[in-house]
Amino acid sequence: MPDKKQTSRKEQPKVASESNRDNPVSKKWWKYLLESLMLFIAVALGFLSDNLREQFVDRKKEKQYILSMLEDLKQDTLSIRQNIDFWQARIEGIDSLRHFLKPPLNPENGVTLYRLLWKMYDFTDLKYHDETIQQLKSGNFGLLKNQHVVTELVNYDLLIHNQYYYIEQSTRDQYIYLRHLQHELVDANNFTISSDWTFKPDLSFHFFIKNDADKIFNYTNELFNYKHFASVLIVNDKNLLQTASKLIDLIHKEYPKLVN
Repeated sequence: MPDKKQTSRKEQPKVASESNRDNPVSKKWWKYLLESLMLFIAVALGFLSDNLREQFVDRKKEKQYILSMLEDLKQDTLSIRQNIDFWQARIEGIDSLRHFLKPPLNPENGVTLYRLLWKMYDFTDLKYHDETIQQLKSGNFGLLKNQHVVTELVNYDLLIHNQYYYIEQSTRDQYIYLRHLQHELVDANNFTISSDWTFKPDLSFHFFIKNDADKIFNYTNELFNYKHFASVLIVNDKNLLQTASKLIDLIHKEYPKLVN
């Protein structure tokens, strides 16, 4: 008959082995490492996916801003050219008006003076297409990755706001003062408002302009000052046109895949 104590000793290792196999603490260390690694990879892939998605959205917004900014600049160049044409024509009109206002006034020049004086009521402001740059200035400049383009855009906007608008306002102030003098010199009620510059055929020369030597002298002097402001404005228009054109070229150079 076998010894019960010996049988019990022989069975003990088997029971202990089965117990170790069922205990999670007894798992081999590499299994824990593998699980940790898989968890890390899953989290990392999640972060990477979110980052790639965010980058894709940012690049899409950057492209939209660049294309929109490019269109604004093209519209600016058109507005600036129109501005230059207007002020060049205004200077020619000023020269003609000062010529015909030289004493003694000739009644035969009444119709010509009428047209020239009427045109002095015109004024034009530069149409600055700044919709896109205002959006960028509201906290979206960081979407543009090319710092050279960002710097030049900021400088362009500052040039308009800090320099051009100041000169334009000075010109407008002179225009308003000139209109005041013109109202003292002529009877504006006799001007016919018409798109084709029509005038009253029975208009008498002395009926709409006062033959006052002092007022005419003062008016022609202020016309000369107005011409000076217009000339300065043209110089700044040309400088602004050059700046806008260079900025367009820079965007084409730095973003060839987006704009070409």
